[in-house]
Amino acid sequence: MDYIKTNLIIDTDIGEDIDDTWALVFLLSSQFVDVKLISVSTGDVNYKATLVAKILTLLHMTHIPICLGKSSSIEEYSQKAWLNDFNLSSYEGIIYKNFEEPYRKVIDESQNITILELAPMSTLASIKNLLENQRVKVIAMAGSIYHGYFNSKEPSIECNVVRDIEAAKAIFNSKINITLVPLDICGDFIVNGDNYQNILNSKNIRSRIVIENYQVWSKKYKGNANAFNPKQSSSILYDLLASFVLLFPQYFDYLHLPITITDDGHTSVQGNRMVNVAIKKHKTDAMFLTLVERTNTDIETNKRILKLSVEGIYSLTYVLQTTNPTLFVTEVGWEQRHHGSNFGPLERDYYILHVVEKGKGVLDVDGKKSPFKEGDIFLVPPHTKVAYSADENDPCLYHWVAYSGLFANELTVKTGLTISDTYVISPIKFASVLQKIKEMNEIATNISGVEFKLLGHLYILFSELFNENEPLVLQDKNHVNKAIEYLQMHYQEELRINDLAKHLLLDRTYLYRLFKQQTGLSIKEYLINLRIEKAKDLIANTNQSLHAISVLVGYSSYLSFSNTFKDKVKMTPNVFRKIHKQQK
Repeated sequence: MDYIKTNLIIDTDIGEDIDDTWALVFLLSSQFVDVKLISVSTGDVNYKATLVAKILTLLHMTHIPICLGKSSSIEEYSQKAWLNDFNLSSYEGIIYKNFEEPYRKVIDESQNITILELAPMSTLASIKNLLENQRVKVIAMAGSIYHGYFNSKEPSIECNVVRDIEAAKAIFNSKINITLVPLDICGDFIVNGDNYQNILNSKNIRSRIVIENYQVWSKKYKGNANAFNPKQSSSILYDLLASFVLLFPQYFDYLHLPITITDDGHTSVQGNRMVNVAIKKHKTDAMFLTLVERTNTDIETNKRILKLSVEGIYSLTYVLQTTNPTLFVTEVGWEQRHHGSNFGPLERDYYILHVVEKGKGVLDVDGKKSPFKEGDIFLVPPHTKVAYSADENDPCLYHWVAYSGLFANELTVKTGLTISDTYVISPIKFASVLQKIKEMNEIATNISGVEFKLLGHLYILFSELFNENEPLVLQDKNHVNKAIEYLQMHYQEELRINDLAKHLLLDRTYLYRLFKQQTGLSIKEYLINLRIEKAKDLIANTNQSLHAISVLVGYSSYLSFSNTFKDKVKMTPNVFRKIHKQQK
């Protein structure tokens, strides 16, 4: 099973302000994006492509192609010293000199694609027709709505707009789906204090790339954004904030505003072109903590496994290939959460089972909140909005395994985690479950057959949970009772077994077998009987027409209703009504 990732193109003017370098390294360390292409725009694009190529080479990510976007006469080489003897010809990946070809290729091959615009819009404007596609979304660090540079109370003429006003006009006058990240929320986005020191003093290659470039840049940059001490804090990280809008849109408030690009480069609130604008940010501390973790992440990868880890904070192992369609592990990991930190709300298309080793927190499943603590197990069900947060005073350490497959629903039911809608249990054999999931996290990723070893451990983990919380007979009755309750509430609607199974988070075949075993009827037979009983009551006790009653009990065709009624009651609806009138 593929992970839910954002297919991403990054268009950057890296090599001028340093914020592009921060944003690029951060995005390349995220498990939530799949970077399909990096294009460099304006100025000397060969110099900028060389910066990107060296970063990708150091991170062992040369599978990502680079393309040269539109150049301009601007000459800014503030990070050139960092390149040393590295040159573009030594890049092992693909470099496109014609930007339209790779953009078209990525868009055509992707079901959905997001373009993160961190540069003037020169390149995008040249391929505007390609981007006027429902599958394409653009998030652009650009513009100034109510506040300007350095939190000024008046809007500014923002750099990415004024550097190519006609290109910005072309994009904003188009039908492209745009989310704008303006100066209004960027002016104070600076990393300092312990967060910055953790990056400054880290030996991780990601942190070293960022800090080395920052130190070189601070000596050469000609603009006003370098009035910061590289020993104490970052500069203002405009483009990094746009990356957070991409990855964590729930951390921001938005307004839907009419935006017009004026002839002098202002982003004026007027006109008919409506744009989604990120206008306020929340959880800045959480964003900085995420930045520290990502820039200190160690990554091991091969064709089957991707492992990300930060010492003492978390470990995450992805299984990149499906080993068995009936049941397979998609990831395992552990994390020490921060005080009050939260995750989500997000939806996944697989199950995630969490084992809480220490601390406590709160699980939120579709708005229903349930506390969990040390010794508990909580479940994140698929296709459901789920969030969870750590306690302010006693943050949790938990381990997890994510899994999917044809048998995933049935096995999950047998753990007891779906008995109620809290998705939290306290198993008797917690210690053995914890030990087993720790062993899964400790399996070496470079050994052959690691995905099968993980699957074997998962089966053993399930065996420890079966039959603990409630006898399976009672669990089965609970599921059947919920199914009957759902049918009684929705019998008037067009019902399918798939809808019922999805509502109960059960496999369709398993639910069918369970229902038949408990009631002696198939779900379809039970629904027919239920509808006919409701119809008999309405026919006998109301004066509504028979056609109206057929609709009220869920039939779109009166002929179908009449034939079914006759088959079950051994008389037509009309005869049934006459007999009951005579009896009265």
